[in-house]
Amino acid sequence: MKTLQEVRNEIDRVDNELVSLLEERVALSLKVKEIKVQDQTAVLDSSREQDIIERLQSGLNEEHHAYIKAIYGLIFDYSRLLQNK
Repeated sequence: MKTLQEVRNEIDRVDNELVSLLEERVALSLKVKEIKVQDQTAVLDSSREQDIIERLQSGLNEEHHAYIKAIYGLIFDYSRLLQNK
């Protein structure tokens, strides 16, 4: 069995990966902004956001659905904030 510290180290590694992936997502969101400005497209695309949530929830136990929706709600809010600057 792993020790508490070993498991915590694994959590730290995963957290670091998550932050790196979030940074990458932010950079991509800014590229989306450039395209939307060029195409004169609205920042908010509710159907796209709903599609993403449904896709991510599809492989999960239903008890996790609300958490995915909440987490991605925050991610979408931040992306829209950046795209509206």
